[in-house]
Amino acid sequence: MDLIYLLLSIAGPFALATLWAFRKSEGGSCAERFSNVFRLNANAGLYDQPLFHFGTAIPILLFLVFGTIAWWSYSVDLTSEGFNKFIEISKLPLAMLAMVVPTGAIIASFHSTQQTAKQIVIAEQKSKSESFYQHRKELFDYFDRFEPHNYLGVLEARYKIFPTVHQHFFSGTPETGTPELRVTEFDLVHRCLEEVAVLLEKILTGLHYQPRFEEYRKACDTIHDICGYLGLHEINKELLCYEFEKGGANFKTVGQNPEELIAAFRYAFDFYDALCGFCGLVPMRVKGVPDFIYFGNRLPNVHQMQLNIVVILNVYRGEWNEVSA
Repeated sequence: MDLIYLLLSIAGPFALATLWAFRKSEGGSCAERFSNVFRLNANAGLYDQPLFHFGTAIPILLFLVFGTIAWWSYSVDLTSEGFNKFIEISKLPLAMLAMVVPTGAIIASFHSTQQTAKQIVIAEQKSKSESFYQHRKELFDYFDRFEPHNYLGVLEARYKIFPTVHQHFFSGTPETGTPELRVTEFDLVHRCLEEVAVLLEKILTGLHYQPRFEEYRKACDTIHDICGYLGLHEINKELLCYEFEKGGANFKTVGQNPEELIAAFRYAFDFYDALCGFCGLVPMRVKGVPDFIYFGNRLPNVHQMQLNIVVILNVYRGEWNEVSA
């Protein structure tokens, strides 16, 4: 029987302390509120922690229960002998009461540690978010330093970067910090530019009685794809392009003459070159391709080049329905 009384004397204070702390707990259901009694919430102060109330209530309740047991058969004696006797019989209850301070201090330490850890997480997340947006800002500022450039007198390039370019060529989110290069995207654009350079050489340096129909079409389609990917909308705004349609398929030229075709390619390559410069990459020109494809103020044998384009366009006009000009 004494063992049962002892167990009840210990279990009772724990149950009462849980009920005392339960009033501070939050949650949608009783089970959730009960579970939150034994958890620390870094978003709330120490006094609002149910676990703090639970931890400080237990020593007080144990003190009262065991003190009552210890004092039950004694009466009040306000003498020196009475005080000595009180201290003698109250050693265990007073020791239990003294646990209030270290218990509260331990819980406060855990709460402070949890709050510090959360502040560190918040600071790290803020740092990552700032790094992400700072990277975007630096990219935009980098291109703002480029002056407008005119290519062969037919295309005025402004070098204004389109916001989606950062998303296309860099992977990351504000949660992950500084974006990383999408190497595959850079390689894709570089291969397309190399392919167009080779096609342009075939188209422009050939003879008009051997027109390169498919090469011209593929070169134009690829240039439009590259410029769309790089956000170079000047191609469609500055150049007057022919559009053809056949069987539901569409084909759009890049300008109407060799100068416009070369200018569009040069702008795409130079813009990509500038983007690579920001990332520390160096794009290579195709070996063996004539220099006029990449730079120069005048095109060699421009009349022959113009004749090549005219022949190709005339063939397309005969086979395709001209949508607009």
